Amino acid sequence: MPTLSLEPAGLARLDKEWAAHVRAHAAEQHPIHTATLLPLERLAVAPRIPAAPLGLDDPAWEQAADAGPFFHEREEEGFAPGTEARLAFDETHLYVRFECAGAPGRTAFETHWYNADTVELFLDPAHDHRGYFQFAITAGGHRAAGRATRPLDSMRWENKRKAEAVPDEAWRGEVQITREGWRAQFAIPLELLGRAPGDRRPLGLNLGRGIRKDGWSYLLWNATGAGPHAPWGFGQLVLGECPAVHAEQIDLGELRLWQNRGTLWLRNLSGQTLGANLTVRVANGEHEEEAFFTGFSKVPLEAASERQRLDFAFPFNPEDYRWQHLHLDLRDEAGASLWSAAYRFGRGQGWLLQLDDRRDGPPCPSPAPGEIDFMRKKRAFIMRRLPRFVRLSTAQGAPSDFTLQAEDGSVAFNLMRPGELRRIAEFVYARFENDVDRLLGALFFVHQPAVMTYANRPSELAGSLGALSVLRMGCGQCCCFAAALCGVVERMPCEETGRTYRATRVCVPGHVTTVVEYRGKRVHLDPSLGRFYYLRDDRTLASMEDLLADPSLAARAGRHLDAFHRKAALNPEAPTYYPPERGVWPHGAPAE
Repeated sequence: MPTLSLEPAGLARLDKEWAAHVRAHAAEQHPIHTATLLPLERLAVAPRIPAAPLGLDDPAWEQAADAGPFFHEREEEGFAPGTEARLAFDETHLYVRFECAGAPGRTAFETHWYNADTVELFLDPAHDHRGYFQFAITAGGHRAAGRATRPLDSMRWENKRKAEAVPDEAWRGEVQITREGWRAQFAIPLELLGRAPGDRRPLGLNLGRGIRKDGWSYLLWNATGAGPHAPWGFGQLVLGECPAVHAEQIDLGELRLWQNRGTLWLRNLSGQTLGANLTVRVANGEHEEEAFFTGFSKVPLEAASERQRLDFAFPFNPEDYRWQHLHLDLRDEAGASLWSAAYRFGRGQGWLLQLDDRRDGPPCPSPAPGEIDFMRKKRAFIMRRLPRFVRLSTAQGAPSDFTLQAEDGSVAFNLMRPGELRRIAEFVYARFENDVDRLLGALFFVHQPAVMTYANRPSELAGSLGALSVLRMGCGQCCCFAAALCGVVERMPCEETGRTYRATRVCVPGHVTTVVEYRGKRVHLDPSLGRFYYLRDDRTLASMEDLLADPSLAARAGRHLDAFHRKAALNPEAPTYYPPERGVWPHGAPAE
């Protein structure tokens, strides 16, 4: 890996070694189950210039920094020649100039501007890897801009991009056709970005070029592995001087609602040993109304040019499944900012995190009814009775590519073996002493991320499958979690009646869960959110009817959970009940 040149002409230029590093790690940017190793982030530094460039030929552009070459669409192909971008800023604006070699293939369009040759500027002013601006100019001079959000979960499963237009008068741009190709200039007010000229915190940055000659290709300055609308994969832009530290990459690990471990890879660009401090902060609530965690660690950064690894820990609040905000702030010993970033998680921000709180530790007793913090203690009791599972394949010595094994080696389930659903049910039954705890045990078995991971796109297939096939796929929406739980509990006997349970799925506006017939009621279990519901006596599991009559019962299991039931209580057509499907996947596999 190269060290960035500190000379003005090469502040953000990355050489062939950078491209080789991106190629070598390209496969990591296209995972299925875990996508928290985020793409490498290039660094661009925009120098301050005394006045705005007066057009594309203004000599002021010679003072601007060349951002470096652009990647081909397939990042493993390395850099594409013929595209240059320069950046600079003054007291009021950020300026970007593109130089595009080759005559544009298409300057006009009929319906969509991106069907013409274009250049685009993407900026994430908060560096939160979620919200961003998109500015575009076509070779024919048409301008378009928008403010958008696209959550980090989009790189795993979904495309939850939301956007609104930015008016033309909010920014400036112009185009010039030349003998060698074409050029474009952007002038973006710093006020629009919410940034001051002296603010040294990084912005997220990407630059794109759409080429419509001889087909359709798209070049990106920072390879995202997921196209241009991927704010989690933008590079970084610093206004002013080259920063002393460049955070090149982050791995957020296996995210869950409790303890998490992350890794930052930092490069010391200062040429001397630095002492730094990292602050890790987690906040909850849509607008970060509640501080949940703050941690500090000292970070010695050697003068060596190689990148250095920094591990850090951060918990997410298990009581808030909707809003988790992670902030990282690296400062020198004098308190000056070296780098900062934010990352947004939770169901309200596109990434449904699953519970794993308090699984580690010694066994704990089942709480007595009425005990303080009964619901949390009950969850801890159930979860600690079950080992944490991992998925294994034949490449790791497992009997099939669909194998669940306890981390402690105590039990394994070959999901390609007939009768495995019943074996899972027997395993859960044997771990607990009464019917209620066994139902909750089945709930938390299915809720484990290794068993089922929340995902939208696979639900098109998983939603048509029977329970064992859903478990083989290991991912899906809430309806798929509900189907998997139905399959397990329907093969587990009820000690009180001597018969197996009857279960089905229930839909309320925006959510699907499981109900199980028990003691003449349809008790409500939520396997995707990992929640269960009691009446206020802490002895009786609540039914769907109980929750619709008193939605505040749901709030006892965690924040925001009563919202589903309040909506359902006002809807005369809710709830609706429907059984799981019976499809089999893969072809030839056992159905049960």
